[in-house]
Amino acid sequence: MNASSARYGIIKRKKAGVMMYWTLIVCLIIAAVVLVLAVVTTSKAYAYKHTVDPHPNEHGGEQQAGPKQPQ
Repeated sequence: MNASSARYGIIKRKKAGVMMYWTLIVCLIIAAVVLVLAVVTTSKAYAYKHTVDPHPNEHGGEQQAGPKQPQ
């Protein structure tokens, strides 16, 4: 192996190493964004206030005259 082919091999490995680190950085950024979105979505879900309609018997004895009409 001569000197020029040895240098080419080193340069080729350096480019591959740099590309590997850029890929790692991009993957970590994507994972961080997904984690942040999951945390925000979960916190919004826990902050949601659920409401329940009152039971018909709790209206003080009021009764409807007929079947409930669609509105």
